[in-house]
Amino acid sequence: MKPHFALRPIRTLLALVLALAVAACSTTSGGQSGARGDRAGVSIQVENDNTPSGDLTVYMVSPSGGRQILGSVPPNRTVTLNYDGATVGGQFRLLARPNGGRDIVSNPFALGGVTRVRWSLRSNIAVPVD
Repeated sequence: MKPHFALRPIRTLLALVLALAVAACSTTSGGQSGARGDRAGVSIQVENDNTPSGDLTVYMVSPSGGRQILGSVPPNRTVTLNYDGATVGGQFRLLARPNGGRDIVSNPFALGGVTRVRWSLRSNIAVPVD
């Protein structure tokens, strides 16, 4: 018969995992912030009217230069993508990466209090709408 103290490391490990899981859950906002908090869903309407036309992969570029992939836009289509990242302070940009082409980078814009941005690739102007 094995002594009961052999179970102590397993119990300690399980308690540690449980404590970490509870701590992780308590630090997320869960969408219950005040007015908008520092994270919000922003709709990004991308009009792929670029010449020559082709599939694009679209990224949000944060003020620090970090990129978050938003999705793809087929040629000659307008697609609404979603950005759920941090929106506090600084100037954001959109980046479109065509297959085999040169990157297209939008003008800078702020996201604080914004729920929708429109970006036409032909004019290359991203406009916060509301």
